[in-house]
Amino acid sequence: MRVLAAAGDPGGARCLIAVLKSLENVGIDCSIVRHGFLDKEAPVRWHRESHHRAEMKGSVYQKIREGNYDIFLFSGSVDDGVPLEIGHIARECGVYLVTILDSWTSYSDRLKLEGKPVLYPDLYTVIDKHSYEQAIIEGIPADALHLTGQPALFDLDCRVESLEFTKREDWLSTKGLNPEKKTLLFISEPVESDHSSSRESGRYRGYTEKIVLQQLLNSLECFYSDLQLVILPHPRENRIQLAATWNRYRGKLDGRILQDVDTLETVFFSDGIIGMASIVLYQAWLCRKPTLSCQPNLCRQDLYFLQELDDCVFVTDPIQIDAEVKKWAKDVERGIPVVSLRKDFQIHEKAPEQISSLIQQLV
Repeated sequence: MRVLAAAGDPGGARCLIAVLKSLENVGIDCSIVRHGFLDKEAPVRWHRESHHRAEMKGSVYQKIREGNYDIFLFSGSVDDGVPLEIGHIARECGVYLVTILDSWTSYSDRLKLEGKPVLYPDLYTVIDKHSYEQAIIEGIPADALHLTGQPALFDLDCRVESLEFTKREDWLSTKGLNPEKKTLLFISEPVESDHSSSRESGRYRGYTEKIVLQQLLNSLECFYSDLQLVILPHPRENRIQLAATWNRYRGKLDGRILQDVDTLETVFFSDGIIGMASIVLYQAWLCRKPTLSCQPNLCRQDLYFLQELDDCVFVTDPIQIDAEVKKWAKDVERGIPVVSLRKDFQIHEKAPEQISSLIQQLV
């Protein structure tokens, strides 16, 4: 069996890496497309294939047509068409298609390429019962769906345990932050670029990251003497625009926009986590961190998954946001940090092995 993999976004890339390592452990030959975050983050020992059509001779397209691969494993994205372009060629050549859902958004949109039919895979792995049901609603064939957990979270327990040897004060100091203040983390997302800022768009969420950050800063400024806010940008986010919003509305609030930091470290050493619908917010919830999902005027049903999580404050009514944010911040201010994984983590522990097994059963 020969497996080819492609992913542009960081979330999908990390899922694929976990699965590819599991396949590698049982002796299956794996290659990746030289593209996006999978190329950047995958081990250097893995063989890379070019996807540029200008290099058609010896490119991945030619090798697929020559029958060099049996499985194409990919993670789609509304902002990246390369995996789908390869996927359509693979489908024409009888290659099995496998996609991994890395978050609770865009179940079918991530399979759509302009001018092409929806690229339904032979195997579509989802995170939990909610994502399974939502995928059905969005038209994913039931016989392709398998509930496996999220493979990039499989070793969350080990990674959390390794961080317990680092002092919170030391970590904050190295990032230029005040160890005497409670630290809130805002997990940003490229909402406007991925899901539009127009109500006419079917992908519109009801808000943008700029709207959310502005509202949060307005609500949190009164805590400037006791709290500081750090912002974790998405790797694809426009940091200049993010910095402009931060500098315009922060007032007296201390903090900074972080760069080149480990995501889990940042979650671990922060006292409260704020986000919209990021998988990182769910990861923080698994670690029992105080979490707040702020999604004003939310108009997409697929983004309500965080509402189902115990203890995660979920607010969509813009009239209530100020009061809810301030109440939550006061609770964080008074709270005692506790990090221990929720039992919900168990559904992710075996995800790479489960997906690896399902892939092997296709051929």
